[in-house]
Amino acid sequence: DDHVALKIHSGATENVRVDREIAALQGFDHPCLASLVEHGTLSLNGEQYRYVAWRFIQGTALDERLKGGPISAKAVACVGRDVARAIDHIWQKRIVHRDINPKNIMLSPREDSAVLIDLGVARFLDLRVLTAAGRTWGTPGYFSPEQWYGPGENLTCHSDVFTLGVSLQEALLGRHPTLGDQQTLLNSRTPTSTLSPTAPAAL
Repeated sequence: DDHVALKIHSGATENVRVDREIAALQGFDHPCLASLVEHGTLSLNGEQYRYVAWRFIQGTALDERLKGGPISAKAVACVGRDVARAIDHIWQKRIVHRDINPKNIMLSPREDSAVLIDLGVARFLDLRVLTAAGRTWGTPGYFSPEQWYGPGENLTCHSDVFTLGVSLQEALLGRHPTLGDQQTLLNSRTPTSTLSPTAPAAL
């Protein structure tokens, strides 16, 4: 009778990325991460599908919320606190999320807490690389320099911290700090104090 967020994968065949996400999150129980409820296969109209059910998170994806304008500095700080806790927790298992951006951050209705979702393209450093050489996973406009330029085995939690920083600037401004341009992001590194001079100094 639980309410869940349901992810459906076409075909019931083995999918290594899905298997890794399930295996990792079966051992996780953290308030700042989506928790796994159940997974399995089902049949619809004669076709086989795999499903993964996650704890349903009350709130709104940050990218949807930002369509209505920036959030408060206090809310930005809450997002930073909670997503940083999630980064720290997955890094204890040597996992790099690789796709932290507003669409993968759920903001609570009161805007005082956040949850990081979707480890579907995460890099598991203790397991063999699945991504082909010269290719990377993630969302353009948020890539850290080492994710954009370097081989995947060099990634650490620092890359997730970088993408969190971009997301926090976006939340504070109500728009992407470089309007989504990846090269400008890599070349400019504009400080938050320049982008938003009225923001609290501590933030």
